[in-house]
Amino acid sequence: MKYFAYGSNMNLKDLASWCESKGYEPIKPKSSIIGALKRYKLSFNYYSEGRKSSALNVMDDPSDFVCGAILELSKDDYDKIKEKEGSTLKPPKYIEIDVQVKVPGRIIKAKTFKANKQFERDFVRPTKEYLDIVLNGASKQGLDSECIEKIINASRGL
Repeated sequence: MKYFAYGSNMNLKDLASWCESKGYEPIKPKSSIIGALKRYKLSFNYYSEGRKSSALNVMDDPSDFVCGAILELSKDDYDKIKEKEGSTLKPPKYIEIDVQVKVPGRIIKAKTFKANKQFERDFVRPTKEYLDIVLNGASKQGLDSECIEKIINASRGL
């Protein structure tokens, strides 16, 4: 399965901590490649009760793009992501969507998640801890300075 990670899910250490808390083996991507999800923008408009912080979401925006990593996952690992994102709840916290991600020289079809509209809010500033998790993951995945700046700007409501 190809999964487009854009927030804290780019941080494999944070994912491993979540897995450990659930008694799961850590998620181990078979591969990872940086890509751009066109026609979306980042927004801190979802509040995570578990983190006690706002969390990143993607919203439609034909003039923008979101940087992230396409992770090649086993079905079992992808199912862990689905659980973490609350997409298995009724109603789901995040909804699974099909996306096309631009990588150098081609487009890759993948899945990602966006907040269920009924859980979206106006901008909510993230905690420093959550923002550090996202920025650390983005850095480890190899996102460039423009992409890091987009995350920082989103955290300021810009």
